Amino acid sequence: MGLIGLLETKIKENNVNKIANYLFPRWEWIHKFQLNHKGRIWVAWNPTIYNVIELHKSDQYIHCKVTQQHSGKDFCITFVYGDNHDSPTRDLWEALKHIASTMDEAWCVLGDFNSMLYTRDRIGGTEIQDFEIRPFADCLATCELQELRYRGPYFSWTNKTIWSRIDQVFTNTL
Repeated sequence: MGLIGLLETKIKENNVNKIANYLFPRWEWIHKFQLNHKGRIWVAWNPTIYNVIELHKSDQYIHCKVTQQHSGKDFCITFVYGDNHDSPTRDLWEALKHIASTMDEAWCVLGDFNSMLYTRDRIGGTEIQDFEIRPFADCLATCELQELRYRGPYFSWTNKTIWSRIDQVFTNTL
């Protein structure tokens, strides 16, 4: 392990360095704080294993270029913590499409999208309608991203009444 993304940390900005140094001493960090949100996205890496360059950052993602120190191989990674409202989420889809239009290397996009991709991605609550999942699906198709196979529970969030799959990992084919 040498590269991680932490989402929805709920750590106050003035405590970042203390917590970061406690969790992973001598690691380097990028984070995104915004008004009324406590550290929505943190990216941390061991500089003896990876070199990480922040390329883009917004309220909903941090996009980086990563070089493995030993092999010199590069890839891009985008850590996502999507908003749960339509308008900001549209901004996320447009940002990912823009990033994809410039992508010419291996790319991984992962995190809490706060959006569902299939009608089966929620049990309980109101039934998912096609218009709710279409923007996410269209974004992934435009970006030429495919879902990474996984193991473990299908649903990643619950309030004990509703179960949803909102955390996912996608890659391009490079």
